[in-house]
Amino acid sequence: MAARAALLAIDATYAEVNVGIGPAREPVWPLGIIGSISHARGFAAAVAVRRPVYTGVGIYVEDVVAADSHAALRAIALNECEFDYVRRMTGSLTLDTLLTIAFSAKESLFKAAYPSVGRYFDFSAAQLLKIDIDAGTLAITLTESLSADFERGRICCAGFELLASDVVLTHCVV
Repeated sequence: MAARAALLAIDATYAEVNVGIGPAREPVWPLGIIGSISHARGFAAAVAVRRPVYTGVGIYVEDVVAADSHAALRAIALNECEFDYVRRMTGSLTLDTLLTIAFSAKESLFKAAYPSVGRYFDFSAAQLLKIDIDAGTLAITLTESLSADFERGRICCAGFELLASDVVLTHCVV
């Protein structure tokens, strides 16, 4: 069954459309539109933008991970250098929250890149460079070429905010 989405911000042509579900469970947007959908524990978010103004857009909502999930994040999503960088950060956010932000930002980048790349790729394809807590931003560089739009060395910016003390929203528009 197709998901129903209102794309009111684009124009009256797309005031209400059906967004299909592709073979990889990705949203299938109308021609000329790209978007992203995410949800976690009582929160849902959707965004859609017009092509070719943007190459990709990704959002991700994630519950803040518990300390017993750190090892899993290191094994799957963050390399040792990234984990050490986040662990050394000080400020108003806990290590659990910062690790969740880093993981979620990579997920947002994945969602933004997927329409161009057309396949799954590993978390190691993106390296966290910096988190700016005050600005609510992250810088991520690609460690491999994924497509013509997502070449090795490209730096992608992502943003984050807390929807609740234990729920993170990240977004990446490229």
